[in-house]
Amino acid sequence: MSLLWPILRGLLRHPRRTIITDDRSSYSAGKLLVGALHVAERVKRDTACPRVGVMLPTSGTFPLALLGTWWADKAVVPLNYLLSNEDLRYIIRDSGIDTLVTVDPMLEHIGGEGALPEGLHLIRLDHMSFEGVPELRWPPLHDGTDLAALLYTSGTSGRPKGVALAPANLTHNVKAGIEHAGIKECDGFLGVLPN
Repeated sequence: MSLLWPILRGLLRHPRRTIITDDRSSYSAGKLLVGALHVAERVKRDTACPRVGVMLPTSGTFPLALLGTWWADKAVVPLNYLLSNEDLRYIIRDSGIDTLVTVDPMLEHIGGEGALPEGLHLIRLDHMSFEGVPELRWPPLHDGTDLAALLYTSGTSGRPKGVALAPANLTHNVKAGIEHAGIKECDGFLGVLPN
């Protein structure tokens, strides 16, 4: 089963609960769901490629893009904006992505669109309208072995290498973390990420 399904069920159970707060905004579960649907609609419309790049800051925009990309039945290729432009271009070519979900500050950080391979389609979340409710879509069904994410190493021993992760890999990691920390359903969990 896809990791997307239990996440969506959890969000639907408490749509008004604030689940993400960053330096620019707060996201309720409902706002994250609607935003992810907007992203899914845009990704589905803009690319037929089975993988989509995501280069976003550590903020509520990343889970929004991740869920939206999964909802569009695509695997996510996170791009680390701290890598060199040469490594970013290599990862884009190696992963075969033709679309990147990003925001203007990330593009500015890497030196603008010119730092990216020519022909790469950009979906800029900060240029999208998230007004209204997009068309509802049924989340895709998977058996847990399909590609969910293609993570690239930092390339300390040469070129960055892609590590293919299936939903089952991610689910096992989440379950192991919950078990190790002793987290119960009634507990809250605070994740603090660096800038």
